[in-house]
Amino acid sequence: MSRRVTVVGALVVFAAALMVLGACGSSDDEPDAGAARGGPLQGTWDLTLYASGGALRELPAGLTTEATFAGDRVSGRAAVNTYRGAFESDGVAGTLSIGPLASTQIGGPPEALAAESDYLKALESAATFSSDGERLTIADSSGETVLTYEASDATIVGAWQVTGYNNGKEAVVSLAAGSEITAVFGEDLTLTGDSGVNTYRTTYETTPGSGGATGISIAPPASTLKAGPPELMEQEERYLRALESAATYTIQAGRLELRDGSDAIAVTLTQP
Repeated sequence: MSRRVTVVGALVVFAAALMVLGACGSSDDEPDAGAARGGPLQGTWDLTLYASGGALRELPAGLTTEATFAGDRVSGRAAVNTYRGAFESDGVAGTLSIGPLASTQIGGPPEALAAESDYLKALESAATFSSDGERLTIADSSGETVLTYEASDATIVGAWQVTGYNNGKEAVVSLAAGSEITAVFGEDLTLTGDSGVNTYRTTYETTPGSGGATGISIAPPASTLKAGPPELMEQEERYLRALESAATYTIQAGRLELRDGSDAIAVTLTQP
């Protein structure tokens, strides 16, 4: 009888010990709950669902919307207009405050403008967020999900048309009337294009960036030596100089923006 009591007592103690060890193990192995709530926020995100009329909805067919969180600013293209504003976030606790937002006032189809209005209201209602690097979810102060996004798969690789360049006088200027400049970023890290009069060729490298931007370095371009009108020759020279000055890039709504080391715009480009 005594031996049975002793064995039972030992089993009880052993089970209790296992429970304690299990609790300690879960505490050590599980990630911090706050970190899981927060996660990465910086970067460009494509909208998948937005709150409208008390439900989460997809954008009307043919419309796209995105958000880029860079530093302490958020910007992007809604269904019709572009928008920007400030945000504050605690990446560990997952708190998020956005706005007020300012946007352009371009007109558009009523359905698109209604979706855009609901999207911007949802964005300004943000109170918390969660992200695993591939998906971003934003909730309001009541805990209701108001926006969901997927990480943008935009890439610099491909053909681009130049829309503006830094002229070296602290100004970004448009191309001369009737002229065209192109840039083709290859998967093999080559960069080729037409600079208006001549063609050029160089190489580039990209590196992880911060604040929503990716680092880039472009080697001095080599070009053909054709002569052309003075205006176009000057434009070509300044464009190639601006191209070489690039230190970071961002892609948003089909627009590629190269910036120099001082964060000034070097070259702006769009997809053909």
